[in-house]
Amino acid sequence: MTQESDGGGATNLPERPTPPRASVRRTAYGPGMWEQLIRARHYAGLTQEELGRRIGVTQAQIARLEKHGYDHQSLSSLRRYVGGLGPGFALDVRIITPEDTAEARRDG
Repeated sequence: MTQESDGGGATNLPERPTPPRASVRRTAYGPGMWEQLIRARHYAGLTQEELGRRIGVTQAQIARLEKHGYDHQSLSSLRRYVGGLGPGFALDVRIITPEDTAEARRDG
């Protein structure tokens, strides 16, 4: 159990399970998020600093979004990142069903 306080005392909360490292690095459908971000930025011909300037964040914030194993990107951060890459780039969010996952394992 994890202790969390709202100022009025501790509250017991169940611990949040940590996803396996493999799911952070790579999904059954291709490169991990961090790889896709870096590839897209390189394709756009931008440095982390240049992209950061375009979207109003620091180079360190871009580096954190691209960090191998970092899995706390918000949807709004990803939209800003992709928007800063320039015309022709798009963010594609998909819902993967258990059936899709099983099919990918069989094929892969």
